[in-house]
Amino acid sequence: MARIRLSEPEDRPRIIDIWRSAVDATHGFLSVKDRQDIETEVVACLPMSMLWVAADNGDRAIGFMLIGEGQMEALFVDAAERGAGVGRALVEYALRLCPGLKTDVNEQNVQAIGFYERMGFRRIGRSGIDLQGRPYPLIHLRHAIDTDDTSARHGKSAQMTLLELVLPDTRHPDNERGSKIPWNDPDFSRRMLENHLNQDHDWASRREGIIARHTMWIAGALGQAPSRILDIGCGPGLYTRLLSEAGHQCVGVDFSPASIEYAHRQAVGTDPRPEYVLSDVRNYRSSQKFDCIIMTFGEFNVFTRQDAMDILNHCAEMLHKNGLLVLEAHTYEAIQAIGSAPASWQRHVKGLFSDTPYLCLQENAWNPSDASALSRYFIVDAASAEVRQYSSFMQAYTTEEYEEMLHMAQLPVQRILDGQTWPPGDDFVGKLQVFVCRKKDAS
Repeated sequence: MARIRLSEPEDRPRIIDIWRSAVDATHGFLSVKDRQDIETEVVACLPMSMLWVAADNGDRAIGFMLIGEGQMEALFVDAAERGAGVGRALVEYALRLCPGLKTDVNEQNVQAIGFYERMGFRRIGRSGIDLQGRPYPLIHLRHAIDTDDTSARHGKSAQMTLLELVLPDTRHPDNERGSKIPWNDPDFSRRMLENHLNQDHDWASRREGIIARHTMWIAGALGQAPSRILDIGCGPGLYTRLLSEAGHQCVGVDFSPASIEYAHRQAVGTDPRPEYVLSDVRNYRSSQKFDCIIMTFGEFNVFTRQDAMDILNHCAEMLHKNGLLVLEAHTYEAIQAIGSAPASWQRHVKGLFSDTPYLCLQENAWNPSDASALSRYFIVDAASAEVRQYSSFMQAYTTEEYEEMLHMAQLPVQRILDGQTWPPGDDFVGKLQVFVCRKKDAS
C-alpha cells in the first residue's frame, strides 16, 4: 500500500517523471505545442510546490497531488502504477484534509472524470477553456459531503451573504461544539506557520527563549539518559527540534500540513532525527512506548470533554510505566474571559484568514451550563464583500476537574508548575497551568 507523505527536495526529478508519464498516458488530446508549453510551465513551478507524495515500500514516489484552498490543483500517478489504488489513496487522504474538496478535470479526460465520480465527486459546472485560456474545456467537480455539521466540526468555512450575516443566527450551539478553524487547510496552515515562526509575539507559538527554558525543564525531569518523547500538537517542531538536539528521540504529531512540512525540513541533519506525523491528534496511535508525552499551549482545551478524555487515555496507553506527561492547559477563568469578551472588528491588508484585504468581525459566547466558549469569525472579503464564517470552540475545566480526569486516566498529578519554573509568555500570565503527571501502574 502506498504511504502518503510530504515531498522532499530529492523527489523533484521524480515528480517531473511522474507528470510526464501520466500526461503521456491520459492527455493525448493536447496539441504538440500545448504539450510542450505546459511541460515548460510544470518544470519551472511544480517541483518547488508543497506536494503530497504517494511512495512505495522503498519510499520511491509513484504519484503526487497539489492541494490549495480546498481545491485539488493537481493529481498525477505514474502510468506504471495505474489501477493499483494509488490515485484512490491520494484522494482519500486529501478528503481527510479538506472535506468538500473541489477539482477541475479536462472534459476530454473521460477516465479521470469517471474516477472522481466513483470517488463521490459531483459535477457543479463547466468552463469552455482551461485556466490558461487554452481550448480545453474543464469540468468542475466537488465531493458530495457538505453539511452544516461536518463544516463546523472539520473546520470548514460557511459561505454567506452580508444580509445573512445581519439576520439573527438560528443555529443551535451544539452544532458548533468542537468546531475548529481549519488548520489542516494547506493555505490556512501556511499562513498560520508564519505566525508560529514570528518572534514578535507568543500567541501562535512561544518565542525561542521561552521554548528553550521549557525544553531544559523537560530534559532535566527526564534525567541524563536519552528518552523517547511524543509532542502532541507539535506545530512546526520547535520543541522537538531542541529536544532532539539534546539527544532525545522525538515524534511530533500535528494537523497542519505546512507546519509538518517545515518540521521535516528543519529536521534534516539532526541526530537523532525527529519523526513527524500529519494526523488529527484524536486519531493518532502508536505501538511504540514513550518516556514522556507533552501537550502544550492549551491545545487540550480545543477538544470536547469526551475527545479530551479519550486523548488522555491514549496517552496513558502510549507511556511507559512511570512515564511523564506534561499537560499545559488553560485556566477556567481564561476560557470564560474569551467567551465573555464583547464583539469586535479589525481590518487587515492580509492575515491569518486571507492573503488579500478583509474585515474580521468576531463575536463570542460563553455557555455556563457546560463551561465552554465559542468564538465566531466573520471574514468579509474587501473586494467582493463575500462573507465566510469560521468557528472556534474551547472547553473550560477547573483545576479539580483536570486532576480528576488525569486520575481517571491513570495519570495522577505530581506537581503543578509555577510561572517561574515554566514561563507562559507575557500575554498568557495567569491564563495557563502546567500539570506534571506520572503514569500509574494499573495493577
